[in-house]
Amino acid sequence: MKRQIRIYLLTIGLVVLLTSISFYFEHRSGAYAASPEDPDSWPMYGHDPQHTGYSTSSAPNTGEVKWIYNTTSEIVTSPAVANGRVIVAASNGDVIAINSTTGELLWTYVTGPRQNSMWSSPTINSGRVFIGSRNNNVYCLNESNGVLLWSFSTDSEVNSSPLVKDDRVFFCAKRNFYCLKASTGSLIWSYKTNNLTTDCLSSPAILNEVVFVGLGDSNIYAFNASTGEILWLYPAGSPVTSSPCISDGKIYFGSSEAIIFCLDASTGSQIWNTTTGTTWFGGFYLSSPAVKNNRLFIGADSGKVFCLNAATGLLIWEYTTGREIWSSPAIADGKVFIGSADGKIYCFNERTGELIWSHYTLERIVSSPAISEGTVFVGCGGTFVGGRIYAFGTKYSLPTSLTLSLDTETSLLGFKVAMSGILKSSETGIGGASVLLSYSVNGGETWNDITSAQTANDGSYSVVWMPVATGTFLVRASWAGYYPFLAAESSRMLSVTAYDDQYVFAVSSNSTLSALAFNSTSRELSFTVTGETGTIGFVKAAIAKSLVANIADLRVYLDEARLDYTVVSTDNSWILDFIYTHSTHSVAINLGGLQDALPPETFPIIWLIAAVVIVAVVVAGLLVYLKKHGRK
Repeated sequence: MKRQIRIYLLTIGLVVLLTSISFYFEHRSGAYAASPEDPDSWPMYGHDPQHTGYSTSSAPNTGEVKWIYNTTSEIVTSPAVANGRVIVAASNGDVIAINSTTGELLWTYVTGPRQNSMWSSPTINSGRVFIGSRNNNVYCLNESNGVLLWSFSTDSEVNSSPLVKDDRVFFCAKRNFYCLKASTGSLIWSYKTNNLTTDCLSSPAILNEVVFVGLGDSNIYAFNASTGEILWLYPAGSPVTSSPCISDGKIYFGSSEAIIFCLDASTGSQIWNTTTGTTWFGGFYLSSPAVKNNRLFIGADSGKVFCLNAATGLLIWEYTTGREIWSSPAIADGKVFIGSADGKIYCFNERTGELIWSHYTLERIVSSPAISEGTVFVGCGGTFVGGRIYAFGTKYSLPTSLTLSLDTETSLLGFKVAMSGILKSSETGIGGASVLLSYSVNGGETWNDITSAQTANDGSYSVVWMPVATGTFLVRASWAGYYPFLAAESSRMLSVTAYDDQYVFAVSSNSTLSALAFNSTSRELSFTVTGETGTIGFVKAAIAKSLVANIADLRVYLDEARLDYTVVSTDNSWILDFIYTHSTHSVAINLGGLQDALPPETFPIIWLIAAVVIVAVVVAGLLVYLKKHGRK
């Protein structure tokens, strides 16, 4: 019995060990591991595997532009947004990754130098980007750096946007529908239709283990996701060029005859269909539906945006734009967003259809909006004008700080002031910025420019200023800022007084300085400091060494109470620093005595009188002593 238990435990231990080793090497080799994206992201066309077109994100109430990224080619694909990146493909075959906050380019992958080569929209899943191309390939890229991980070649153009679910990639290419292994790009299964009316432009959606897609033979299919078995198909009567949307057990899609269908997802039986009117050009119904709160939203190439009752197909509201709509709607925060070929993106009240805002872009909008973290992203462009990616939302701004220090180089007449500081955001210096230095003699009512200083790579700057006269100056360093950095400024007070046509006393502070004066009799420099109660004030004072016999004798008083200070020696000056708690204070700096430095004529008369008295007393004492002892 004991032997059987030992064998049993040994077997369990071996299984655990082998499983751990397998797990370790699987993850070391970069094997595919599904990881859920942020629910506030928009990682694929239609937002989610059901293509509901709905995001839990907040959405902007105005058409304020957060940033714009310019491309050399039109953007007809729809952005995917996740993990701080916006990934979109340009018509010339470039796959572009942009920082979603700042609009800064992160990386580019070139699929091929051919115009009109990208209609497929990217999908972000588990650290990878999947996208199809009209050069007959599907690509899998590293999301972080755009490095190619694998590609899969088909026999025709890939205009469909990939759907990725549980290590499987689904897409169609003209006659064929494919299922690949997401981690390797190897084929799992495929289906080929015999009849072809048009290219496959529909992108698949999935519910549980059933994949739905409209193919070029005018049918919409339901496939078993694992095996490729056809569960049912529905003949739409014309090419299904929009992508299916799944909500509440129903499938919604549009056809090229401007008909919207609602089918039962389980059986494929029709629940309702609605004709939205004739198309302007008799062309494709490219806009795909989005559904939320029992309302279905879709655009038509008649230029209209429709809101229908999702249960009955009855019209709730409609809005007419300036041209055809091939963009698909996006829903968030009680608003509906959609682009039009008239070059505008529109924002509607979801419930009433009231226009909240619109914004004209560079050119026509075929791209469908994506909404993430309070921002709406959409592409636009034209054949001859290139393209743009717009981010609509509150401008992101990085707080900045700018310091200013005033240091006198000498305390002799003709003195100079070194103005220096650092411009940075968080802990990173901002280089190449122009900091303007100026001064005011009337408390900031008017300003006089001193000079401008260019910051070094670490954000530091330094310039020298020779004030035109003694007095009290408010000195300011200011930076206008540029996106995404906020403007910044800093100011200091500088008070200067002259003495004996040879020396100057210079005092700089973050306090308001007043009444700077030097009393040569008491040898005391005095002034008043004022600041917001409860904050910390500081003073930096420059005093000529030739006016201080012994630095140890120098005293600083705040409201007649002794105050500690630090002192630094320069070539000809002592630089004093001290701090205090703000309110209004009287400051006095006593320089101490100057015995060795005083001229002979200033020797006090009292000491001469004292010396005479002492000599007289000694002489008188001596005479008394000699007389007493009988000596002459």
